Amino acid sequence: MPSDARARTRRGLIDGARRLTAERGLTGFTVQELCDSVGVSRRTFFNYFSTKEDAVLGVSRGADDEHIATFMAGGSGDLLADLADLAVAAFDEMGLTPAGAGAIRSILRTEPSLFALILDSAEQQQERYVSMVARREELGSDRETAEVAVKLVGAMVGLSAETFLSETNTRPFDVILRDRLATASLLLNADHTRTRAPHPRPEDQVLTP
Repeated sequence: MPSDARARTRRGLIDGARRLTAERGLTGFTVQELCDSVGVSRRTFFNYFSTKEDAVLGVSRGADDEHIATFMAGGSGDLLADLADLAVAAFDEMGLTPAGAGAIRSILRTEPSLFALILDSAEQQQERYVSMVARREELGSDRETAEVAVKLVGAMVGLSAETFLSETNTRPFDVILRDRLATASLLLNADHTRTRAPHPRPEDQVLTP
């Protein structure tokens, strides 16, 4: 199936799963009913998602093979920026837009069990990225550097997702994430030496009559 057709099918399954969840709740429909509403077979569904919960969240395998290959080949040479590119690609796979964020907020409020799936998926993805960073950067047994890089970007992804899903947001996820990373970079590279005179200790104060 051409990539455009695959993208449309995947998008249709995600939209259908979210629509049915909003109408009936997560337990109110079956995979077969979702497939019937979209016009695909169960076999097609399982080519894209493992469960209907994954379809609601738009969770599959994260960034696609092309993005993974680019990253492993060295990407731009900036590790944090390249990890951000992977995060954006994975987020794009979820099919979220500022306009559609309200529907996701509503679903997460009525189906709190999905939060656990989001956290589990994020944890698995981070473990995968740590291994990828270690191989790309030829770190050998030094997992600490890889873990710090992945956890740092992961923290910014979490903050960016919160902003993206807020009711007042109008900006795309990639713009928010890159702004957060730029702020983090400034903080990490800044000279945090105290420039303001410290408050005098009580014993150092001179009392005047």
